[in-house]
Amino acid sequence: MATVFNPDTLYAFYKKARNLLRKFEPGSVTGHILNALHKAHTGGVEVLRHYQPWNLLLALKWAIQEADATAHRRPAATLNDVHRVLNIIHDMEAHVRMPSEFEHVTLFMRHMAFQQFWLHPPDGSALVRQEILFGELPTGHAFQREFFELAGFTVADSTELSFALLVAFLSGSDPRVINRADFANIEPRLSVGALDRFLRHLSRTPTQLRTWLNEPPIRQVSVSDQFILPSPFLRAPLLNAEGRFFVYHPPLLFRALEELAYRTLRSKDPEWFAQRFGPIFEQHVARCLADARITAVPEEKSKTSLAGSGKCVDFLIVENDCNVLIDAKGVEMSTVGRVSHEAEIVYRAVKDSAMKAIVQGMDTVRRMRQTPSERIPFGTHENYLLVVTFEPLHLGPSNELGALFGSQLTRRLHRDFGEPLPFSLENVFFCSIGELERLLARIRAGSTTLLAALRFAKQSDSDRTTRKFDFGQHVQELGPPADRLPFLEDALGRLCERCIQRLPPELRRAVK
Repeated sequence: MATVFNPDTLYAFYKKARNLLRKFEPGSVTGHILNALHKAHTGGVEVLRHYQPWNLLLALKWAIQEADATAHRRPAATLNDVHRVLNIIHDMEAHVRMPSEFEHVTLFMRHMAFQQFWLHPPDGSALVRQEILFGELPTGHAFQREFFELAGFTVADSTELSFALLVAFLSGSDPRVINRADFANIEPRLSVGALDRFLRHLSRTPTQLRTWLNEPPIRQVSVSDQFILPSPFLRAPLLNAEGRFFVYHPPLLFRALEELAYRTLRSKDPEWFAQRFGPIFEQHVARCLADARITAVPEEKSKTSLAGSGKCVDFLIVENDCNVLIDAKGVEMSTVGRVSHEAEIVYRAVKDSAMKAIVQGMDTVRRMRQTPSERIPFGTHENYLLVVTFEPLHLGPSNELGALFGSQLTRRLHRDFGEPLPFSLENVFFCSIGELERLLARIRAGSTTLLAALRFAKQSDSDRTTRKFDFGQHVQELGPPADRLPFLEDALGRLCERCIQRLPPELRRAVK
């Protein structure tokens, strides 16, 4: 008989694991888990079969939460003790929701994606994207002021120190530890106190960890949701042990540095941030398109050129008498949207962002068909919609979108646009900004075109043997990786040069 999700059973395992952790001195547990996390990073698939980073981070969080004023008196844990805890967590995984308990298989796959897809090497484009989005804003911009107030250093300091930290980590003799001395060559030319504030921002001491991880927003997350939501260590990927900074898990550090400005600014007031970030994100997408030598009609021109009234997407691109609509939504999936197993709840979580983009796309095509062709150059054949988000939404293959949301989405679209719809939902794709940048780099290099790429993705998704879960998997099949878009490469070069200029003159010459 199939296992059915039972939160009481899951909670019983959870208490068993925590009671076991409560018997041991937290530092010894932490040491064994840190070793396992680094083995998981370097050991390949065979090691990952035994040490799953997401489970190790869960065990680490629970061990720290169970620490108290007398914890240092407990006996040291052995590696076997830690294995016992990991085995309990493994048993718990058999009692979370099984695929049959989800309304659609994509909803099950989303949980796995949010849990595991962050495990990839450092991404220079993601790091420099923070510089472009936030560091290039005017000094008096609200984001610049807010970031300094929250972090105590500037966005420019943030990207320079993140770059320097990655270099120190990747080239150091002991990749598990970051020392203040690793920054000795550049610190004299940094803003006073910036380095210490940067390291404090990314770390917690053991005492701070215990307090922070027991705060209600973290402690009260349900047991099943803890398997899916990002680890809280993403906000503090370094352990401050008397001035030595231990790296919990390298990919965790990479992701934290690549989105440091974004996460910091969003942390205080997500709604305030979203309202101001949207136009900045749209401008970034425009720069990407221009750098790929793609001519796009902006929303302002579409609004005044198209017949009737209604919504328009951010960009309209015409290729071979076909239309590619692009809408930029600088969003990420909400907490409830990440953890829900119900289509209706996921739909509500994205209704005002990603689903709104579909409505805007349909409205744009409807107005195009009402407009005399001489007023604006648009295609008369196929229509595709590409929705660009800051983070992957993991909504599955294009041909499953209608089935994923069922009547929640199609009922609204047919009510507003009749039958047939202006274009099929199989022509709708969601991609993150990183996936878009990689696609456009291939287009600039001549490996494909925008229309050809979307036709390829649609064809692949129509066949069960070639179907992809995320758009980025289609991009990988469009040819070998291309060089970064020039404006990203130039920005990374400038960042590297700024860091070199922080070095003493003799080291500058050696580097060059």
